[in-house]
Amino acid sequence: MRKNSTNDHSAAAVRNPQRGAALASALIIMSLLAAVSMTVLAVVTHESRIAGSDLQRTQTFYAAAASIEKMTNDFCALFAQTSRPSTTQLNNIAASFPSELTSEGFTFTSQTLTVDSVAQAAMGNNATVTIPNGPFSGLIASVTPYLLDTTVTQTLTGTQVRLQRKINNYLIPIFQFG
Repeated sequence: MRKNSTNDHSAAAVRNPQRGAALASALIIMSLLAAVSMTVLAVVTHESRIAGSDLQRTQTFYAAAASIEKMTNDFCALFAQTSRPSTTQLNNIAASFPSELTSEGFTFTSQTLTVDSVAQAAMGNNATVTIPNGPFSGLIASVTPYLLDTTVTQTLTGTQVRLQRKINNYLIPIFQFG
């Protein structure tokens, strides 16, 4: 009997040549699924890094914009006191950055508020204009160009943004209102 059972077992192996093919197919499919899932994971990780980097740049941009707006506001308030601000007054405005943002992790590495010498040189000796529109339309004013410049760095990431704003200050002599 032993001989017969051995012959039956070897006869079954000969009759089924696909024995083990299911295991090989399963391993190939699992390898393909693993490769696809690793690719998806790599893409998602890369995209999340890009989104995080974009968020840091955006936050730093808005911090720089807040700094420029504060300097502009302080600059306008200064002209309620004087029509010819001194360099010291301009430097004080430049040194006054939004202190709330330093606790949020932003460093104001450079802020300046100066007369725009390049624009002033381009105007030449005649720095007067006729105001084209608005409530003072038709009046003649002397023009002084100013340049506001700020550089903000996000402390944790090192993301840095620099913004500039050009402002023209128009001084209208009072005798024109008579």
